[in-house]
Amino acid sequence: MTNADKLPVAEQAPTVWRIKPPLWRRVRAKGVNGTLEAIASRLYPPRVSGHKTLISEFAGRRGLEIGGPSDVFARRGLFPIYPVVASVDNVNFSATTVWGGTIAEGRTYSFQPDRARGHQFVLEATELAGIPSLSYDFLVSSHAIEHIANPLKAMREWKRVIRPGGYLALVVPDKHRTFDHRRPTTPMHHLVQDLERDVGEDDLTHVDESERLHDDRRDPGELCAGVPLATHNFATRVMHHHVFDLDLVQEVVEHARLQLLVLHLVRPCHIFALARRE
Repeated sequence: MTNADKLPVAEQAPTVWRIKPPLWRRVRAKGVNGTLEAIASRLYPPRVSGHKTLISEFAGRRGLEIGGPSDVFARRGLFPIYPVVASVDNVNFSATTVWGGTIAEGRTYSFQPDRARGHQFVLEATELAGIPSLSYDFLVSSHAIEHIANPLKAMREWKRVIRPGGYLALVVPDKHRTFDHRRPTTPMHHLVQDLERDVGEDDLTHVDESERLHDDRRDPGELCAGVPLATHNFATRVMHHHVFDLDLVQEVVEHARLQLLVLHLVRPCHIFALARRE
């Protein structure tokens, strides 16, 4: 049974989600400069600096992805590891998600069409129950940690399943370049308090701030448009509980006692971090 299945009927996620709005709305949201930047990104995909050397460390290795599949790890992505790795398994919080539709546990995870499918787990990102420690050579996650109410607990679990010498690659939205730009960066002490209090994924602390300071002009996706977060976020996970900048990402990685190797901005709105478990 999934988390969504356990919810009372009144708290079930809406049955219709809007993932991709019409072109005119996306252009209006991005503005002229943003639209030109998006076109340039398609013609000349942004890449992590030195990505060829970094990606060679992933060649032939077996990994786990939280969320996904993600364009950023695909062939034309900013850190294209999918073509070179041996396999990728996946963790998603529910059998039905806004981003992936309906998924099934088992060997069903298609991270790249021409590759063998990985194992799909339906688990909370903060509780990877059933996945043995030191199981994977790497763990990757793109634009997922901001949707997690207790990110330091998640990082602790993610580190647990990585072998010594293995890698953690995180792609996190830079709040300054997204619809979160009006929100204050989450202070590290707040994340530590969430860890100490063992905050669950049903936490609603940031609902008011998220709704009040959300910049609709920078959100062409309109996930679950018009649906109150307080009612449906546990089922949809669309809310950004926390907002990140470079300094906070560094603090989160260092709190997990991982060796931070790379940390920089990648256009148009990404923070990329690569760390190693010693």
